[in-house]
Amino acid sequence: MKRILIIMMLFSLTFSMGAQTDSLITEMLNAAVISDGNISYKIDRTTHFFTKEQVAQAREARDLVSGIPGLFIDQQSNSIKTTGAKNVLVLINGVKASDYELQLISPDKVKKVDYYDVPPVRYMEDADVMINVHTSRLDTGWSGNFYGRGGQMYTNARGSVSYVSGNNKFTMDIGTHFNHKRKIWDTEEGIYSCILDGQNYQYDYIQKSQDWGSQYSGGLSWLNAKDNDYTLQISMNLQGDKSRMERNRDIDLKWGNIVQKRSGLTQDMVKTLMPVAEVYFSKIISPSSTLTFDVLGTTYRNSQNAVSSETLSDGSEGGYKDIMDLNTRKSSVIGELNYLWTKGTHKLDFGYKGSYNWLQNNLVNSDGGGTSDINTSTHRVYGEYSSRINSFSYRFSLGATGNIKSGDNGFSDIAFTPTLLLGYGFRQKHYMRLKLDSETMMPGIQQMSDNRIMIMEGFYKTGNVNVRNSTRYGSQFMYAFNIPGKLAMTADLHFNYTKGQLYNAFVDGGDHWMLQTMNGQYGSALGTNITLSYVPWKFLEISLDGTADYQTFKANAESDAVHHWFFPVYGNIAAYWKGFTLSYRHTLVGQSLSGIYLEGYEKISYINLSWRKNRLTIGLQCLFPFIDDAFESETTSVSSVLHKTSTNLRTKNHEFGVSLSWNFVKGKGKYSNKSINNSDSDTGVFKF
Repeated sequence: MKRILIIMMLFSLTFSMGAQTDSLITEMLNAAVISDGNISYKIDRTTHFFTKEQVAQAREARDLVSGIPGLFIDQQSNSIKTTGAKNVLVLINGVKASDYELQLISPDKVKKVDYYDVPPVRYMEDADVMINVHTSRLDTGWSGNFYGRGGQMYTNARGSVSYVSGNNKFTMDIGTHFNHKRKIWDTEEGIYSCILDGQNYQYDYIQKSQDWGSQYSGGLSWLNAKDNDYTLQISMNLQGDKSRMERNRDIDLKWGNIVQKRSGLTQDMVKTLMPVAEVYFSKIISPSSTLTFDVLGTTYRNSQNAVSSETLSDGSEGGYKDIMDLNTRKSSVIGELNYLWTKGTHKLDFGYKGSYNWLQNNLVNSDGGGTSDINTSTHRVYGEYSSRINSFSYRFSLGATGNIKSGDNGFSDIAFTPTLLLGYGFRQKHYMRLKLDSETMMPGIQQMSDNRIMIMEGFYKTGNVNVRNSTRYGSQFMYAFNIPGKLAMTADLHFNYTKGQLYNAFVDGGDHWMLQTMNGQYGSALGTNITLSYVPWKFLEISLDGTADYQTFKANAESDAVHHWFFPVYGNIAAYWKGFTLSYRHTLVGQSLSGIYLEGYEKISYINLSWRKNRLTIGLQCLFPFIDDAFESETTSVSSVLHKTSTNLRTKNHEFGVSLSWNFVKGKGKYSNKSINNSDSDTGVFKF
């Protein structure tokens, strides 16, 4: 009766999904539905325990975590990824962390790892998959890590150090990344075909392009914590980016009676400076309740300068030149207040999260430009109840999200976002789960702006002051099977429906075409996903992730619906011998329906050979050793403009690099159980 009353109270509240990854709570809540060997299944995650042999073979905690089925270390980015290329969020004892922080932990300090394929709602905006690494109490002292790679296409390095004394922990990190300007150019062949200003228009081009630049980042944090009492953390980070792009085109233009050969040039340079500051405080009020507060401030300072021009190849007058200068000032504040109550296997979690964004654009280009101010905010109240009855477990959330845009053409939309998970385990190795959920997606800052940039003569790209948020409704039935240390498999049936899906449409302006952000009527995907991790012998591991989706998009009530089959397949194979590791990753992605486009995706393919001795690892990588990084995109039949491209990212083909990684541990300090992690990643920069 108490459970029924609590669920009814949640229905009456305007709460949305919320979940807590606090290590104390996960010990008490959602005990394993099935547990066999080193894996236990729960309603939204699997919990992994490690053998003495696995701990002995790992150099640090990240090595250990990457052995979980479905995870691996991507040698191209030196970060933890999923076999299906999903976004991953890493937590250490509930604290949002990064790969380099995992490398600061000795593997023998890892107690267990929770792998969430359905992250708690608080983190759903940040990632598709979340891993929470639980550690035992660590000793006071120093720890550090260094990683460096030198290659033909890019070079990067990162160093970090941490020191713990008493209840205080100090951490510092610094990193750099350089994309080299190579003599090799990426290539693209494309065509635009349409009716422009009442005449037949065809624009064929062969393009060469280069992207290069540099990034740097650094951070400091101080944490003060007292067991079973409070946690206070203050952190500051600074990131700077400088990116450049140059492309040259050979163009054949046919426009009515005009036939011209042109040469095109586009240069784009973006400078971004992003400081971030955060204050986090958590207080245990009683043995069953915790109050947490977090506020994060982010500021983007962007300077974007672009020049686009086309000239006639015979030297006669014609063509155009457009110079764009864009200065963007964007600031955001994200605040969250959360209250958590637990008793036995019951958990009640509710709170409020507010996000406030201010953007000012100062644009100068051939259209004259102008200044625009955009202010948006998102308000969310949420509540969640979860528990279990023997082998049956459930998690239910209900809430309301309000998206607000102030000023001219402003709007205020409220969306209710429920989530329901029902799970059942049987016969020790089998698990089934039903998931029903929904979420609302706010447009990006530039998608809501009326600023426009020139793509080429007669074609522009712009946002839309009337665009609104979209809402996704999802359902999934999943089955999992596990033989510890040998085989792990999941298979699902899913259906996702997005009302008001955001997309870019070609809008006829008479004497020009505008590629403008719009809300479509709906988009949907019906299909299945299968993941498999198989260890035929101790020295060999094979992982596969494949999806078959029947995709549909309908732009408006008058247009025809477009249908498309999408079959992405991701494969990994790794072999181990003494201190050597040989791994190979390959993807077959094809085209995915994205609005009016069948969008081609960049492939991932590399081979890596590494050798490890104690805490030192040396590796050799080759990107795209056997194939070229090539893909195609094209508009569908509902588009008024035919646009088709064939791209070859030649700068990545057969690129070689060497890496070196080293870490040390001389005692480490205990991590606090931080349970709120927010971020703002919308820079407000135009994408060409």
